[in-house]
Amino acid sequence: MADEYYFEKSVLGSILQGADIPDELTDEMFLQPRNKIIFQALKQIKKQCAPDIVILHEHFMKDGKKDNETGGPSYYGDLTSGVIIENIEYYAHSLIEKYRSNKIESAIKQAAENIGNKDIDEVVQQLKTTLSSQEKARQKNVIHSATEILGMVFPAIQWIIYNFLAPGLTILSGAEKLGKSWLAMGLGISLALGTYVLGKIKVDKTAVLYLCLEDNSRRLQRRLNQLQAGNIPNLYFADKWIGGVPALETYLKDNPSIRLVIIDTFIKFFPTIDLKDYTEISNKLTQLKNIADSLDIGIIIIHHTRKGSNNKESGGDWMDNTLGSKAINGTADATITLKRGRGNRQGELNLTGRDIEEQELILTFDPDCNWTIAGDKNEIQESDTRQLIFDWLRENGGNGPSAIHKGLKKEGYAGSLSTIQNILIKMVNSGILQNLAGTYLVSSTPSMASMASTSSIPSIGIEKRDHDNHLKKPIEVVETVEEFDIW
Repeated sequence: MADEYYFEKSVLGSILQGADIPDELTDEMFLQPRNKIIFQALKQIKKQCAPDIVILHEHFMKDGKKDNETGGPSYYGDLTSGVIIENIEYYAHSLIEKYRSNKIESAIKQAAENIGNKDIDEVVQQLKTTLSSQEKARQKNVIHSATEILGMVFPAIQWIIYNFLAPGLTILSGAEKLGKSWLAMGLGISLALGTYVLGKIKVDKTAVLYLCLEDNSRRLQRRLNQLQAGNIPNLYFADKWIGGVPALETYLKDNPSIRLVIIDTFIKFFPTIDLKDYTEISNKLTQLKNIADSLDIGIIIIHHTRKGSNNKESGGDWMDNTLGSKAINGTADATITLKRGRGNRQGELNLTGRDIEEQELILTFDPDCNWTIAGDKNEIQESDTRQLIFDWLRENGGNGPSAIHKGLKKEGYAGSLSTIQNILIKMVNSGILQNLAGTYLVSSTPSMASMASTSSIPSIGIEKRDHDNHLKKPIEVVETVEEFDIW
């Protein structure tokens, strides 16, 4: 069961670690007596210095009885455990909401007791007055100047998957039966083991909760065996979920080791939702986003794309392909869309979000249903075009950009002349080609490094960063298969 005084303790723990005391908090909002005493003491200490556990203990040492009443240093230490001071506004807001709810409940009970000897209109008015006063007390606009904002110091993003998945709410969408759930399960397994996500990105080991609401335990066992997952004690599954968002919030608070929740699928978790109702969708997703924000975890919701959007010729903004209202992507912190042709082992992954860089990645889908990053889409396409140019010039001799472009078009190349011109310049700069008065020739002795840059698939942008010494893992080449199990 979640701690009844969780928000009281979180507020106190944040203040003990240096957070400012929100102006709207009052003594009466702390229902546990010792928490109220500690809050009163912290307000006094704050007037003179920044409080901490030692200072608070010394403050109460002047009155040994009070120190005993509040639990002493042991309890003060517990208050700071697991508390994120940047969430002080959330803790305070939740505490105020709880206090407000208790006041309303008390007013209703009082009204019920008095209804026998009071006019019904008087009882209704009493309730309206209580609700109105509580609403006014709750509302407060917080305004900062640009100077204040620029002077703020924020902690680094605690990435779940570096430059791929940040804390918050993420939508993972794609057409049916193209491997979205295999992709999500692969992410969960890699995080639970602390290995490489998509064969490329090193991650820290963490607990994962997967709500596989379209499956059963038998099918899960088969798929875990197919992915050769092995024994993973901190990867948890549920094929049914009772209690919706409140039950999920309670479970996550009781299990703070979990940093990623995967909900498969959106419509199974919210079975009665109207996908065209902007307001309803926004309200439902905001509930999940608030949990992710307050606990500093990631929540991935698997969803579908519109019919026909998987067609590579469909064009348009890929963000518009998500099935349903624009509130889905608008509310989420990030959107990831998977696209793959039927029977094709290569797919595309588009990512964008508030904290992640916009990316287009090429993935491969192996016979065991593992997704692996092949590289950045634009870099791979450029690498392929470099190879086409190199082979064509070696076969046909030196030529200008227009002749090269026409020659490649006859062989099926669909790119523009300007793309060819830009790549020719890069190939000259890297020593692969020579430019003799507008005629491009293969260099007589191109270096091994420049040749490699022409023929090899490049690494993705994520890998180029030196982030916490995350190691690179080479991609294993797999044979093409005609058929494989799709999830």
